Amino acid sequence: MFKPSWVISKLLLNQTLLYQIRLSPALVCPSKRKKEALKKVRSGIQADNAKLQTSISSKIEKLQADLAIKNVLMDKLSIKTEKEKVVSTHLSHANKEIEDLKSEKAIIKRCVADVNAHMHNLIKTRDSLLTVSVRQHLAQKLKPIFSMLDRI
Repeated sequence: MFKPSWVISKLLLNQTLLYQIRLSPALVCPSKRKKEALKKVRSGIQADNAKLQTSISSKIEKLQADLAIKNVLMDKLSIKTEKEKVVSTHLSHANKEIEDLKSEKAIIKRCVADVNAHMHNLIKTRDSLLTVSVRQHLAQKLKPIFSMLDRI
């Protein structure tokens, strides 16, 4: 009877395995020493695994703590940045207001100088309507005003 080649190769493989098992009973039934050695290796691997897991866990916890600290610092930095932006905006508005006040002051100074000149001309006029007493009275009353206007 003809058997396909894959059937023959499977039979040969099975026979080879059976032969090896018969020759080496240690493969099927390991000795007590080998069992103890395997137990030691297994317990060593388990201990190393436990140490590794502990080490990894501690490193993860440390990283989480570092991340929490960094998050707190970032929050504080964000708050300070917002405050800095507000202060910068206020400073910008204050500088603009100062510039406006300076230009206003310059305009007022020119107006005061014009008023001052006109008042001096008024006091020095030789108009008959203004008597000497009126001129003296005006000069007395306007003297503090002139000095104040000169300071501006």
